[in-house]
Amino acid sequence: MRSNIKPSLRSMHQGERGGLFDDGPVASMRWMEPIECGRLVDDGIRANDLYVITHPELWPMVQPRLERTGTAFTASAPAYH
Repeated sequence: MRSNIKPSLRSMHQGERGGLFDDGPVASMRWMEPIECGRLVDDGIRANDLYVITHPELWPMVQPRLERTGTAFTASAPAYH
């Protein structure tokens, strides 16, 4: 979402780097206007959705982490029986 978060990075200590920068995967992201994000959230609340996915194109970046989390749950399950 377009905001003033990136300009606020100027208050970071020298050498520190936040998640928003001009190279890497963030540089090519699709940014949305706040009103568009608000509409998605409003629709999600009205539909009683647990999650509101604003950028479904990011699924390939998210999926491996969720798969590792699922594997960890499965591996831990026998210890709790």
